[in-house]
Amino acid sequence: MGFVREHRDVETWLTASAASWIPLTDADFRAIVSRWEDAFEIELSGPHSKFILHGRNALLAMERELPADVYVFNLPGYPHLPASTDALERQYGYLAKQLLRIDVRIANYADAIVTEATLRFTCLYTHEAGVLAEPMYVVSKSM
Repeated sequence: MGFVREHRDVETWLTASAASWIPLTDADFRAIVSRWEDAFEIELSGPHSKFILHGRNALLAMERELPADVYVFNLPGYPHLPASTDALERQYGYLAKQLLRIDVRIANYADAIVTEATLRFTCLYTHEAGVLAEPMYVVSKSM
């Protein structure tokens, strides 16, 4: 067994909201995380910028991008997420084709990162609440 696990709630959401989805293999997961970090880590680790929206504005921006082919995954313990997550939690990852809607309740609970397949944008969800732990929508500077 690899380090990428299933997440039944996320699978339920994707089944109801995407044309299709597949789980990522360990190798696919590592590849998309590496590409994602290259595209977004500078913005996430730096001061607030015009490339980041927070809270309700982030959720609305993400909704406007749908339908889209997206990766849905988590990064437990990643230091630049909007909220701290347990680094010991197992990772999950999926590729969803033509995702039509975000189930914000599930995305928040699962600390999901939703990223457009070509990495034009990403939205980070969190189970925590408060000013320092809001959902974040980030546009890639390279786009």
